[in-house]
Amino acid sequence: MKERKAVYKVLQAIEDIFPDTIAYAYLDYNSTKTHIWWNVCIDNWDLYYSKDFKEFTAEVHKRYKPHGIKLLFCYCYPLEKKLLELAEQDNLILNIKE
Repeated sequence: MKERKAVYKVLQAIEDIFPDTIAYAYLDYNSTKTHIWWNVCIDNWDLYYSKDFKEFTAEVHKRYKPHGIKLLFCYCYPLEKKLLELAEQDNLILNIKE
């Protein structure tokens, strides 16, 4: 549960610092499940390749790596079908603002 809260804070920070960006995360692993990490996805291609985002991710890695939280930042277009599938598996973290 502690990891989920940390990842949620990262999502909140992304959406606060970089407005008009949708961010979500889900737990992923390799085929043998020997390596587990969080995919942190953003929907903004230009932001993903920006210097500001690279600096942001470097700071996040520096903060969470010592605690064993592995994050993989990636560009992903949030398809409703994929998000629903992750939600049904209870494997989706999404910052929903009202």
